[in-house]
Amino acid sequence: MNQFFYESRGREKVNDLINEGLKSQTYHRSAASKPSFLRRFPTYILIGLGILGVLQMIVR
Repeated sequence: MNQFFYESRGREKVNDLINEGLKSQTYHRSAASKPSFLRRFPTYILIGLGILGVLQMIVR
């Protein structure tokens, strides 16, 4: 009886760990796919310089 109980608890624990690992993998993958501000920062600089260039041409 005790041996069966520990084996079944072991299987449950393994399944819990597998499910937890899959959830954390999904979380990290979804977080990794979101663009961060620092990764997009050079794009924002180029857009800002482009707007300033257009404004400078209009003012002249």
